[in-house]
Amino acid sequence: MLIRSSLLVTAMTVSAGAAVLAFPAAASTLRADPPPLNHCDTTTCTAGGTRPGRDGEGQGPPGSAPGTIVRDPCNGDPLCATGDMGTPPPAAITAADVVLRAQAQMERPLMKIQTSPRTRTYVGLRTFLWVDPGQWQPEVTTVSEAGFTVVGTSTPVEVVWNLGEKTITCTGPGTPYDPKGPENQRSTCTHVYEKSSADQAGGEYQISATVNWHVTYTCEPNCADGDLGMVPGLGAVEQLPVGEIQTGSRSG
Repeated sequence: MLIRSSLLVTAMTVSAGAAVLAFPAAASTLRADPPPLNHCDTTTCTAGGTRPGRDGEGQGPPGSAPGTIVRDPCNGDPLCATGDMGTPPPAAITAADVVLRAQAQMERPLMKIQTSPRTRTYVGLRTFLWVDPGQWQPEVTTVSEAGFTVVGTSTPVEVVWNLGEKTITCTGPGTPYDPKGPENQRSTCTHVYEKSSADQAGGEYQISATVNWHVTYTCEPNCADGDLGMVPGLGAVEQLPVGEIQTGSRSG
């Protein structure tokens, strides 16, 4: 059954003994049954046609052309009515999303390489290795979003030294060499070169120091804390020439 709204009968003509109702071109007709379920689930949803949610399907009311709007399946939504569903709303932010964002924002600074001897060392000589002790401290990052607060902590643990001829791992930053200290100073991180850098590019070893950080986080409210284990930071790079001490004897 069709429910006519604002529809005026403007003319009645008699042709061959039959009465014909003429509808004005601008008239609109509403269909009583509701739009089908999920009629706006795809980008093909348009307002039009002789069935809700269909465009130009079937026959319209007497005097109308296929495609006449018989009921707006989009309830007046202009984006749906043009077939443009627009950008879907973003998904709700979860605690896991906030954790990922905190991880991405955690800072693990590049630590400056220090050696002694500083500018040149020698085969057979114990070389002290360390990174800036002032940087050896936890880095804390806090991210609050969607009602969740995540606090991430990166704690430096060890340094992986690539020394050109060998790779070693030292716990802690290493011990700075004190030029005014005794000759028998000790360090938690040293290396004795066995070969000079004469055959290396530029006559120098390229050395690097990469700090491994232990990363943990807390999450509130009603979300779990976590431990991400060891995460490598950026690797600092320096050039270090290694020479040989020439010894000889003279007779006579």
